[in-house]
Amino acid sequence: MYKFALSSLMKRNIIAVGIISALSIGTLTLVLSNSSIPGDLLYRVDRGAENTWLAITANTNKLVFGKYNLQLAKERTGEIKTLSNSNMVKSATIRVYAASTNADQQVINGLLEDIKYNLTSAKEIIPELSASNQTEFSVDVAQGLTEIAQELTTITESLPETSLSQLDDLVNTIEDLDDTAVDMLAKAEDESEDESDDDNEVSSTLTAKLERKLLKLREEHRIYSALLQQNTAKITPEKAATAETLLQQVTASLQDAESKLATGELKLVADIIDRTDDDLDKVKDLVKVEDNDESEGENSNDQDESNDDDSNDQQDEDSNDDSKDENEDESEQEDEEDDEKTTVTPTPSKVATTSTPKPSKTPEPTEVEDEEEDESENEEEDSEDEDVEGATTRLIELKDILRNRLRI
Repeated sequence: MYKFALSSLMKRNIIAVGIISALSIGTLTLVLSNSSIPGDLLYRVDRGAENTWLAITANTNKLVFGKYNLQLAKERTGEIKTLSNSNMVKSATIRVYAASTNADQQVINGLLEDIKYNLTSAKEIIPELSASNQTEFSVDVAQGLTEIAQELTTITESLPETSLSQLDDLVNTIEDLDDTAVDMLAKAEDESEDESDDDNEVSSTLTAKLERKLLKLREEHRIYSALLQQNTAKITPEKAATAETLLQQVTASLQDAESKLATGELKLVADIIDRTDDDLDKVKDLVKVEDNDESEGENSNDQDESNDDDSNDQQDEDSNDDSKDENEDESEQEDEEDDEKTTVTPTPSKVATTSTPKPSKTPEPTEVEDEEEDESENEEEDSEDEDVEGATTRLIELKDILRNRLRI
């Protein structure tokens, strides 16, 4: 009986030890996987655990679900920064994407899509929260988006060109969610009557956000003013005049917002910023020059040059025909003169001989033709250099605009 009891106790202890060991290993695995990045062996484990927790909180606690999506967006941003800095050159036995540049870009593009998904999910739950939870979550969103935007700003320069369109799409999502959070905070600030700690946090967070937005709008004003001067000759006078008027309105609005921010009228500042942002969007559409407009102008120039070449070729052909007719007339006259001179019968001692015509020499290219060929080659090289320079300039402008838009 004692042996049976001892045996049962030992079995229970062994089972307990097994369970504890399994839990410990699982916990350790999750802890290690939490610091992994794409390509690491435990990264799939980390993403699987994240998806499980999202599925649980989506149906049980909307506030936790929203905050967790915000946290995941921060983690994905950190992963992009790590990949961009290391350039994915770790050991190929651990990193499955280390050998392929295309794979690097695909991973980064996938992470940008993940961030967009998380932020979109966070925005969708805001209407389902209570008023107090909306204010709490808006504070988290406002602060969290600033962190995400700052990280993205530092890596914009190192991102491949193929990722910039997706980054632009993500920035649209970030701006949309940030505007929603600021509107919520402005509403809460306007409705608050006491000076509790929560209200102080709302006020300080909102003030910081509005200051950053004003900095962003000032820089946008500078960028679009420069673009207007640069593209004035490429857009219609009506567009240029409208853009100039809007830029003057933006200048006045920014001064008004700064004065109201100094007196603590945060709700009014938020409203002015919204209107100013709309005005700058209109300016952006007015001053930009589409690539197809430039290509149409180039095609028109090419067509004109082609027509000129055809006309010159036709003139050359007509000139050659006239010259040929004159040569034939001269040849006929010479033949008639020869016939008149050779009417005497030749003596037997003299045998008429015919001279073999000398082969004509192939005309060698003249110095003028060589110079024309050199000029044509130089023009082609200059055109290629201008295309490369123009593409590089547009890429730099796009990155500058994206970095400024991330000032939130």
